[in-house]
Amino acid sequence: MVIGREAELITLKEYLNAPRAGILVVYGRRRVGKTTLIEYAFKKERLLKIEGIEKQGKSTQIRRALEQLQTYFPDELVATSNIKSWSKFFKLLANLVKAGRWVIFLEEFQWLSNYSQEMTAELKYAFDNYFQKNPKLKIIICGSAPSFIVKNVLHSKALHNRALDQLHLKPLNLKETRELLGPGVSLQEAMDGLLTVGGIPEYLIYLKKRSSVLLSLAQESFKPDGFFVDELARVAVSSLAENQIFFNIIEILAKKKFSTRNELLKQLKEKSGSNMTRFFDDLELCGFIEKYHPFNFGDNSKVQRYRIADPYLGFYYKFIKPCLSEIRRGSYSKTPLRALDQEALTKWRGFAFERYCLNHSAMLAEILGFSAVRYQAGTYFERNSTAQIDLIFERADRVLTVCEVKYTTQPTSKNVIPEFEKKLEMLRSKFKCSIQKVLITAAGADKSLTNTGYFDRIVSLKDFY
Repeated sequence: MVIGREAELITLKEYLNAPRAGILVVYGRRRVGKTTLIEYAFKKERLLKIEGIEKQGKSTQIRRALEQLQTYFPDELVATSNIKSWSKFFKLLANLVKAGRWVIFLEEFQWLSNYSQEMTAELKYAFDNYFQKNPKLKIIICGSAPSFIVKNVLHSKALHNRALDQLHLKPLNLKETRELLGPGVSLQEAMDGLLTVGGIPEYLIYLKKRSSVLLSLAQESFKPDGFFVDELARVAVSSLAENQIFFNIIEILAKKKFSTRNELLKQLKEKSGSNMTRFFDDLELCGFIEKYHPFNFGDNSKVQRYRIADPYLGFYYKFIKPCLSEIRRGSYSKTPLRALDQEALTKWRGFAFERYCLNHSAMLAEILGFSAVRYQAGTYFERNSTAQIDLIFERADRVLTVCEVKYTTQPTSKNVIPEFEKKLEMLRSKFKCSIQKVLITAAGADKSLTNTGYFDRIVSLKDFY
């Protein structure tokens, strides 16, 4: 079943119907639904799938590729062919698909290529000399190691300008999440699930196993055989090299709202340099962490902070890992909810909701009615200050739309005003323009707040839907 993905399906259809041979790179986080989408989109086509195997060398990858090829061409005896290189494999494959409409699906490309550029270079040669002679032939490179796919395929000099297109598959949004969880799930419960494990289809399926999202989450997180207990290892194997520094960076950020690079290096006990830059860059490309700067600073600004970006990883390090030994012993098997600190979870979801709103700033601009106005959106903070405004829009019509983001189970009261006023003091001396005050709140506002008329707009979850 495919939920949502209308734009992606249109992209895949256009790619299939293009009048020339081409290569499409599909990438995204593990479990985001890449394989399901591709197989659904091309279910009526001749789809030839070659899938890589985890932690196997080149010779094993080629042998298994030949075995998979034989299932499509049983009379060609390709599995017994004396083929030891990707160049010979691609030449054989090109001869088998030299006419007619074919889709070659190279799945888990990072494993097929053993995280090397050799296979990419061989594919480039084969495409130039064999594959592109069939204008109805389409090649899809798919992988769940975004940093490898971006650096070694999309940015590869070998494949540059060779009919190369890309599709970055993102997690589901709130509407799609609620559709997957089922009609009986409330809007806030759907958002609870989205903020906790992200809009990852397979994760959300595990949240609908029991009578509530919270109960399902606890069962799958705090019992020895729970899906989310061991998912970290599965994500890491496909997305990252097995280097402890990756996990240390994620763990530090999962415990804090944000950190600067120097703060991270100090806690890691590492020196700055190109190797550390690579670790940070790879985690960003995987979508696990994100680097940000004040919205009114350029991308090259040295005033930067890092924060966790992947909801599941943040949840794992905040709630699962601290009691992992007790989980393994079965201490929470009968009452898994006992392991989950509800107050801490509510606060943690509040931070996650701030990130969600920031990442959906275009949607909020449309809700607030100024999407036709040129603007830039982001976070605002000052150097050496722990305070920050999580979402602000600087608009071309000389208005600052400043958002206070709250995620609570009860309507927000007027007690939010003094807190918000302190944040506005950071802006009034720096920006000489009108300020639109906006409250974004999951549960709406109570009468004590609405009667003040303090906020120009109050946005609730129903506006997101």
